[in-house]
Amino acid sequence: GGAGTARKVLVERDPAGLRGVILEATAKDRWKAWLGHGTKSWDAITGPAVARARWTHLVLVFDGAAATFYVDGAKAGSVFTPFRPNDRGDLGLGVGRSATGTPGFFFDGALDDVAIYAHALSAADVTAHFKAANR
Repeated sequence: GGAGTARKVLVERDPAGLRGVILEATAKDRWKAWLGHGTKSWDAITGPAVARARWTHLVLVFDGAAATFYVDGAKAGSVFTPFRPNDRGDLGLGVGRSATGTPGFFFDGALDDVAIYAHALSAADVTAHFKAANR
């Protein structure tokens, strides 16, 4: 998918569509993080414009009370959320499917150095990771 369509970078959502995480480039070419917490209403953090034809560093941190979304080492926004991780569905990375598993929403790009941590990264950690990736 290209401009004018949502492109899913990461989809981690339970079969009922109530819990999980989605990272996407929106149809309006903005980075966006979605967090499901057990209801049909998901929390969202909208980031900056998508820069095409270059690497972009995306980080979503959840510390137990709030989620913070970083794009290229800079904080894009935060939201207090009762986020509940998906414990029943698959994790999809750039797989070209919707959050419900329907084909579509293809991410036309490459993924590299994907990492999932068992602890919340600090803002300094995120900055250090971004700088290390851009040496």
